[in-house]
Amino acid sequence: MNNEIFNSTRQRWITLLAAIAFSVSSLSCAPPVDPLMDMLNTQLANVKIDSLNRTMNFVVSPQRFQKAQFEEKLAAALNRWGESESQLMNKDEWNVDPLASTILEEFSDLPTLSEPAGLGFVNTDSYFLQQNFWARKLADRLAGYRDLSPFEVVRNASGVNMAEVDEDIDPLGLALQKIHDGLSLDDAETLAKALKMFDWTVRNIFLLSDNSIVTADSNPDDFRLNDSDSPAAAGIPGLGYTRFPVQTMLTSRGDFIDRAKLFIKLLDQLEIDSVMLAVNADAGDQPRPWAVGVHIDGELYLFDTRLGLPIPGKKPGQIATLSAAKSNSEILNSLDLSVSESLKDDTKYWVKSDQLSNIKGFIYCSPESLTYRCWELENKLVGDARMNLYAEPSKLAEKLSKIEGLEAEVWDIDFKTHQLRRALRDAIAEASFKDDTRDKLGWYYGDELYINEFVQYRTARSKYFNGLFETIRNDGNLNAVELFFSMIYKDTKIDSLATDRSFQARLSVSQGKMSSDEFNRMIKGVQANMRLVRRDSGYFLSQCHFDFGNYSTATNWLTRLETIEDTKRWQQAINYLRARSLEAQRNYEAAIEIYAKQESEHFHGDLVRARQLKKLVREPVSTTVEKNDDNASDKPEMEAKETDKSEEKEPELK
Repeated sequence: MNNEIFNSTRQRWITLLAAIAFSVSSLSCAPPVDPLMDMLNTQLANVKIDSLNRTMNFVVSPQRFQKAQFEEKLAAALNRWGESESQLMNKDEWNVDPLASTILEEFSDLPTLSEPAGLGFVNTDSYFLQQNFWARKLADRLAGYRDLSPFEVVRNASGVNMAEVDEDIDPLGLALQKIHDGLSLDDAETLAKALKMFDWTVRNIFLLSDNSIVTADSNPDDFRLNDSDSPAAAGIPGLGYTRFPVQTMLTSRGDFIDRAKLFIKLLDQLEIDSVMLAVNADAGDQPRPWAVGVHIDGELYLFDTRLGLPIPGKKPGQIATLSAAKSNSEILNSLDLSVSESLKDDTKYWVKSDQLSNIKGFIYCSPESLTYRCWELENKLVGDARMNLYAEPSKLAEKLSKIEGLEAEVWDIDFKTHQLRRALRDAIAEASFKDDTRDKLGWYYGDELYINEFVQYRTARSKYFNGLFETIRNDGNLNAVELFFSMIYKDTKIDSLATDRSFQARLSVSQGKMSSDEFNRMIKGVQANMRLVRRDSGYFLSQCHFDFGNYSTATNWLTRLETIEDTKRWQQAINYLRARSLEAQRNYEAAIEIYAKQESEHFHGDLVRARQLKKLVREPVSTTVEKNDDNASDKPEMEAKETDKSEEKEPELK
């Protein structure tokens, strides 16, 4: 019944948003220009040979801009840079990667691949750069964390005491070395980085079902936007290709392949090799993505983004390798749930060791990462703007060729995303208010449009990825925590937008040459977006506190959110993150109780996690939450003013 009410409410929101979107798009006047774009225009109009850094400042800046304007202006600036420096570039040193030539030819009709050997940038490159920069900043931040609290299973299994760990050694790396026989400390620290990237991904990306948009009860053709034979090119959403990593990051939602792509993206920024492993369920079937294999010293360590856990090895806290899973069937069989754990029908783990004799290795590459322009740009980036943009799949394939039974190829998943997104852009441009296309795009209006239109939302997410949790004195800008808190709008604040000129200015709302009716329609659209933004902001605020090591504060916020109607879409994610927060505080019994009751898409993994905790906790479990003093010195203090504010005030999200 609860799901029926939720789906009904969601459908009403989608219908309302679609109507508002088409109503606003039908206005005769152009949308208001983001005031910050004036600065962007002035800067980018003067791009010369020595000004690439000036251009990239708008990619690395935590401040976001109006989406379409930003894409167009930045692409134009990069093209001016390319034209001005073309004589100084060494194009003779670049060649199409041998393993990528076939897939580049297959998808040559994509705008982003119109000239893979050219230096021309296109609008979609702007957010390709953005997602790679966010991934780099996030990966760097996570890699440096020394707090073992999110890894209680590993900490308990290893017996590592933070007080005994040298400052130049990663505590998680040392813990993993103690658990994994024969693993060098360097390799253990690499595995620790991978575990940190994975853990952040499963904590922060709410797992959607494989058919979250085109459900088993719906007809895929009901979503068709054109006559293309390929479902992706026809605009039909599907598993793994509906979203780019940048959209997964912004929305904090995705299916298990979306999670895997983001995990691989984070690893890539740390120059850690990984591959998406795919198995055949039955003879003649297409290989089905299964788990990410992280390549360390000739072995592939297994991370399952559907399970939400690394594949457990033979020892407690150990991460299994592909070779171990092949040779020991008990490793995967042990992931089956017992009758005492679950009475559901689907309690068997979805892969068995006999499926691993011949396995595919999908090498994840974005189309842009195979082009000359991204190779040249990566080589020219310096300082804070440095990031990995270019991919060489043939080099990874060479390493993977030493693994018996593994056949590597370039994964086409992001190429299909480009196809779907092009169909989506074309449909939006051609649709009218009465067009049935509006109904076909309901998923986009309900899950993405309000984010694209709400600059403050994207700015807050950007600051989160950049790790900007503290306020710089006299800076005048809000940190990530303060921004999310400020967007938990009360109804009275939303209603005031129609008359509060200063509030309109802060949200880049300006009447300009619009008529009163046109302006009122715009106000209603922004107010509808504000109601969607506030349902997300409380949950994102909790993520901030967890990332910052404030687990008790995260728990308090998550407990509040459970009772608020607006946040029902996040209910499963709230439960999971609350359990993780309690676990990090060593309140194991409370965490296990939540895992056991979970009804999320990775309930299977939650029950396995509860099982691991039960086996490892030897001492009587305290029912009180105690501060982990071992790690206190490694956690910077959250800005006092904001912490007090979040503790004292309860948001109104009704």
